Amino acid sequence: MGAHGPPRQASPPPANAEPAHADVQDVVQRWDSVRDRVPPGQLPDGAGAIRELHRMDRDNRVLNVERTPSGARANFEPESDRIQIQPPRRAGAGTEAVFHEAIHAEQHRRYPNWAEVRSAAAAQHDNLELQIAAGKWMAWAEYWAYRQSYEFHQLQSPDPTAGPNAAHEYAIAQQGVRHHLAGLASVGVQYDPNTPSPPIYRVRRNGRRSEVESGESDLLT
Repeated sequence: MGAHGPPRQASPPPANAEPAHADVQDVVQRWDSVRDRVPPGQLPDGAGAIRELHRMDRDNRVLNVERTPSGARANFEPESDRIQIQPPRRAGAGTEAVFHEAIHAEQHRRYPNWAEVRSAAAAQHDNLELQIAAGKWMAWAEYWAYRQSYEFHQLQSPDPTAGPNAAHEYAIAQQGVRHHLAGLASVGVQYDPNTPSPPIYRVRRNGRRSEVESGESDLLT
């Protein structure tokens, strides 16, 4: 698979970065307006994502920048524990983009072992077991971030034509999900990310190599 790149290092914030307090407040206000109307089974990480936004905002870890490291409208960087937002900040899906990255922050808080799995996979491109584990995590994380962003948007601006599986259909069709599922399929692994929790793996050191083993969930509440 080998699609996870070299081990990432936390990038320093750009010199012209500014705290994005207004952007955070916009997302929080929108959440407050719909949180009492969230249907059962939807937005399981919503409240936690908002808590993560509050935490990072207090520490000036949600930043307006000229360009995010990934080039996306918003980007969560686990290594630095930052969300960065690039222009246009107020157009269209901007709120959902920031909420999407806050979902990723909550996922990393709930499943801290995945940072080690991803790092090990990035360092060992020839380790198929690690690549598969990291690929499953990325597919799962992106699927649920896209799905919950869609559900958040629907609560704010409902589409009366949306069917009961619209959130799943939207998420599974996104390139960020399809890319990782295609990588898994290329090595014969079929994976359905539509599960409440990701597969749980732990890294085990074997000399200079890292291996993964299945483990009990290290879910934090």
